[in-house]
Amino acid sequence: ILYGKNELFKKMMGDSEENIYSLLEFAEKYGIKGNLVKAKIAWLIMKDENPFSLSVERNDSSGSAEEFARKDLAELCHKFFIEPQEEILENYTPTKQQISGEEKRIGGLIERFVKALDMTPNEEEFFNEVKAFYVTYGVGEFGLNKAFYMLDDGSLMPVSHIKNVSFDDIYGYDSQKEKLIRNTCSFVEGGGANNVLLYGDSGTGKSTSIKAVLNMFYDQGIRMVQIQKHQFVHLSLLTEQLKKRNYRFVLYMDDLSFEDFEVEYKYLKAAIEGGLEE
Repeated sequence: ILYGKNELFKKMMGDSEENIYSLLEFAEKYGIKGNLVKAKIAWLIMKDENPFSLSVERNDSSGSAEEFARKDLAELCHKFFIEPQEEILENYTPTKQQISGEEKRIGGLIERFVKALDMTPNEEEFFNEVKAFYVTYGVGEFGLNKAFYMLDDGSLMPVSHIKNVSFDDIYGYDSQKEKLIRNTCSFVEGGGANNVLLYGDSGTGKSTSIKAVLNMFYDQGIRMVQIQKHQFVHLSLLTEQLKKRNYRFVLYMDDLSFEDFEVEYKYLKAAIEGGLEE
């Protein structure tokens, strides 16, 4: 009813070679080992944005949607514990032994979720484990990914490679780092926080500081969207996509220089100063 709208759920349960190939593609992308059918079911549950999963992410009451979700997840629980007809799909070893970037992190998250679901003794516990995942990580692309690029049509694309840096990798600048960390802590905790302008010579750690903020606060709900100045016209569209999700979003703008003929700053000014919409 809720999860069944996703055609992938229906297709992957078939026995066709095309469906098996899609499982192999999935395993190679994320470096998945073990039972690929279980991993794919877990991954689809992690990604499926529906009234139930979104309400759990926001810590809202699920209402009647929860009863529909129970029925869906009971069926998925049954399918999760069915042994795949192809034995190789039960004990798969990926060709790529070294997966880098965000795919490796997401693959690890998928495998941990599979292990958690594997330990559930019944449909009720399976349902509770899914709900616990949504509470902890959220759902969909925002739940799985740390950061996004904004495309020119206003849509978002996950960043697949994020350098694993921390504030310890930046030598000196202790007072600046402390201010940035303190400001972000307040933002994460729902307190007051300022917009931040980082400036300085090339190589002094501005971009590294941005990545360090993302890596440090991702587990606390920080997500980041990189937006270019010619895309400022889409700021209201971006706000519409983000405002109903239970995360703390940082909009990262890498270049704030403007020529005399460029007027995109007006959209940024309007967004900062505020309009009718909260």
